[in-house]
Amino acid sequence: MLSKLNISFNVIIILLLCGTNLTCQEFPPEEYRLKYFGTKDGLSSRIAYNSVADTTGVIWSGTTGGLCRINGYGVTGLHQIPMTFRGEVHYDAKGWLYVINRSFHDSVEVINPATLEVWGDRFNDKSRGVFGGIYQRNGSALYFAQGGIIYAYLPGEELRQIHLISQEILSGDQLIAASDDSYLLYRKETQTIEQFHNGEFSVLKLPTDSPPDCLYLDQSDYLWVSSPEGTFRRPMGGSFSLFLGPLENGGSINFFAEDENHNMFFGYMDPLLIRVTYLEQIIDGVRSEAKWLTGIEDRILSISGKDYRKTIRLNTYGGIYALDFNDPVKSPFKKYLSHDILPGKFGDVMRGFTADDEGRIYTNKDSSMPYWFRLNPESDEMDTLIILDNEGLAVDQLGCGTNLINYKGDIYGHTCGLDSNGLFLGSLYRYNPRSDEWKSWPLPEASQVIRWIAKGRTEDEFLLITEEKVNHEDGQLYYFYPAQDSFAYIQPAGPALAVEGYTKGAAFDEKRNCLWFGTDRAFYRFDFEDHKLHSYFLGGDKETFISDVLLRKNGMLLLSALKEGLQSFDPSSGRFTKVGGLVPVNQQPANPEVFLELPTNDVATLNLTEENDLLLTTFEGLALHGSRTGETTVFTTNDGLGSDEFNTSSVFFHAAGKRWYAGGVNGFVSFSIADLTPPVSPYNPVFLSYRIFDKGIGYETTHILPSAPAHEITFSPSVLYFEIDFTIPDYFPQGHRKYQTKLEGLDIDWSSPTTSNSVRYTGLDPGKYTLHVRAFDGQGRKGEIERSINIVVLKPFYKQWWFGFLMVLTCLLLLYCMHRIRLYRLREKMERERKMQSLELRSLRQQLNPHFISNAMNAIKEYIQRPDANDPARYLTDFSLMMRRFLESSRHRFTSIADEVDMLERYISLEQLRFPGKFNVNVRIDPKLDPQMDEVPSLFLQPIIENAIQHGLGPLKSGGELIIDFSLDPTDDDVIICVISDNGVGRSNAEMLPKRFNHVSRATAILEERQALLATNDEIKIGIEVSDLYPGKKYPGTVVTIRIEAC
Repeated sequence: MLSKLNISFNVIIILLLCGTNLTCQEFPPEEYRLKYFGTKDGLSSRIAYNSVADTTGVIWSGTTGGLCRINGYGVTGLHQIPMTFRGEVHYDAKGWLYVINRSFHDSVEVINPATLEVWGDRFNDKSRGVFGGIYQRNGSALYFAQGGIIYAYLPGEELRQIHLISQEILSGDQLIAASDDSYLLYRKETQTIEQFHNGEFSVLKLPTDSPPDCLYLDQSDYLWVSSPEGTFRRPMGGSFSLFLGPLENGGSINFFAEDENHNMFFGYMDPLLIRVTYLEQIIDGVRSEAKWLTGIEDRILSISGKDYRKTIRLNTYGGIYALDFNDPVKSPFKKYLSHDILPGKFGDVMRGFTADDEGRIYTNKDSSMPYWFRLNPESDEMDTLIILDNEGLAVDQLGCGTNLINYKGDIYGHTCGLDSNGLFLGSLYRYNPRSDEWKSWPLPEASQVIRWIAKGRTEDEFLLITEEKVNHEDGQLYYFYPAQDSFAYIQPAGPALAVEGYTKGAAFDEKRNCLWFGTDRAFYRFDFEDHKLHSYFLGGDKETFISDVLLRKNGMLLLSALKEGLQSFDPSSGRFTKVGGLVPVNQQPANPEVFLELPTNDVATLNLTEENDLLLTTFEGLALHGSRTGETTVFTTNDGLGSDEFNTSSVFFHAAGKRWYAGGVNGFVSFSIADLTPPVSPYNPVFLSYRIFDKGIGYETTHILPSAPAHEITFSPSVLYFEIDFTIPDYFPQGHRKYQTKLEGLDIDWSSPTTSNSVRYTGLDPGKYTLHVRAFDGQGRKGEIERSINIVVLKPFYKQWWFGFLMVLTCLLLLYCMHRIRLYRLREKMERERKMQSLELRSLRQQLNPHFISNAMNAIKEYIQRPDANDPARYLTDFSLMMRRFLESSRHRFTSIADEVDMLERYISLEQLRFPGKFNVNVRIDPKLDPQMDEVPSLFLQPIIENAIQHGLGPLKSGGELIIDFSLDPTDDDVIICVISDNGVGRSNAEMLPKRFNHVSRATAILEERQALLATNDEIKIGIEVSDLYPGKKYPGTVVTIRIEAC
């Protein structure tokens, strides 16, 4: 049915009677649809100058509030575009939009819809002379006249000089029309029109003495001139003639609108009231009044549309009114026995179809009513057939009927009732359409009801499958012979011995000579040759409800099931595989390439069409899967079905009529496959905008997208999610517009069709993606083009290639610096060792200076000459061993306490020879120390002892005491404390003693340099503290405490 006119309130606008002085025609049609766009819908201003549709079908409107884009759901104001765009919108051959600014008639603003790039130009700045106006017709270039030249303008390119005119433009002159090979120019001063056409130049005299109110060249090349004296027209190459006399209100025609098919509106707009008070139309060459249009809105600024016979847009001071005259698409379905029912309720539940030899369709109503329905497809007339028993009485029907068959022109069906004992009794019925006679055969056994009639082994027998009506477990098999009116019970040879449940569908397998059939409890194979009955179950906790069976060419079986969707069955292995059904949100099937996505897992029937397409009925509509396209189309009550829920055993193909019949819970429908294959939609999907939530900003932002983006969009790593909006510019959808998306790089297959015109992605991994969008208009027609947009999700900076390169470079730099530092430290270490060795050599030289050696030798000599000398060779031996210890210690930085004490004792013994009787020495080692293992810096203590002997004990005559004590710090096992004390004259007294001639003591300096070098060693820390042994006494003595700490 035609849709009712839809505005903010639902009304039907009736075509007004045509005026008596005009030819009347049936335009507009009696009923049409109207849609309004105002500020509440997003229009930037209620004043809309005009509107145009770009190459993608999106409508653009120039308003006083700027440029707006109408997308089919609402209006978007493009406020972020840095131009005003306040004026009429036109488009050129490339699809770019032009707006002539109403405040500056010599200026143009241009936008490329594909990129949203904008330009602006003022023509007065591009040439010299008086400006003579702009002309542009939709689909053509923009032309303007200035000085003595007519130019063609393309944004971003140099101006092209198209025509040199006869003389300079003067004030008041106006360009009427222009193209690359012609132009019309009005000359105010002479009241003439200059015409250049087909290479010829001419001057036209106006048909009126009054200055023209309006000059217009239509697409049929008629030149219109209106003045208070009337409106005149002139065809190209002809002469002017009066078209319309003076208007009653004293005005003249000043309003023109034209589509691309030479249909037009013309009238008078009151310049003060801004109202069209007079309007006519010429549609398909027929002229008539157009008061019906001003009856909708008379504050018309312009009329837009590519074909006024299909759509019209009124651009007014009060918004935009869009009118649609297209005939609503009729439903592909013919409905029978369909009623208005409440949700969840059933109407006439239909099951079982067949046709007689004359093409009439029979169907069974699944109810207690004892009748069948018979339909004449040619006349759509339907009658009711009362089911009669053998006595001609109406049977007691309890609704046990399932399928119907045509056998030799007779219609066979089945029903059930109650016998005299109150038990269920199934019967087989035959109706003869030629004689209008009935016959029935009750089953041999009570409690059994027929659930399926199938072909038998020969043409003379049927196979009947029954159900035990009480427990539904002990169903039987019978052969029935119509010619003999007899039944033959079949005892299954196993492994199954009976049929469980209600048979819903069956398929004969000629190659295997068996019948496959499904019940609401199991799936069976019955072999005709040996009467074996095999049963199969889905397994696990799955319910085996097989509703229909389809035998494929490869011998595999395709099964429809309730709750378990489509199942593929392998007869050789007896295994089931789910190959179709409902796909949960945000999930992918195990094998998406072969999985058939359906609106539900409850599938009632499945059939193969002549086109080799798969036709399915479900509890959520009818689905058609194209074998060539690989696409699945789902039809629901929105497409004309009586109900979305179909019944099992309820689909039939009438080959002679090429029509399918399908029964549901609210009557049945008929249709052809050709009707279910809609033509390509004239509309294609377009992008609108995208929204992002950037955690760096903290709120969602919206960004306008071109309808067909030419550039990729890039998202930073801080974007938590983005959502892209799209639409199909079907402004008058007769149903739900639907969309499918696929994000290449993430999705394996297309999403299920949905009415949502946006898609959101959260937490996408960095990388490059492409979003593809399909769209279906309100009539279910698919757009020919799949729109796509490239998307780039950037990596965090620490995952960028340059960051990795920088890190590698940094590591190399660090390694280089570490290498340089190591070299520096090695140099320092070598320098320290060189200095240490130099100092040790200097120390050794100091300790072994000629005076010391001479004194030591003299002391040994004197000792030898003494009469009481005891073993003088021992001292020579000590001297040689001491020299050896010195030399060995100079090669090592550390030496054991035992070796150090041995060297010091030998040194001190020689010093005692020099200072006989002046001092004694006492060396003490803490038992907690291991003299052989614990180490001290080599040659470090000798200079201290030398100072103690030379300066402290040497001046004494006798009684001197030198104590050397090695101990372990009681608070730290890593610290060795060495205390060297003497009871000599003390430091202050020693400084006042006269220096010996030619004696320079270097022991203290050597000690300080040694300590400084050892301080740079990371293995040891040295601390030295010097104090008086007996403070305040005449000879205070000296105590040197050395703290050696291992690191």
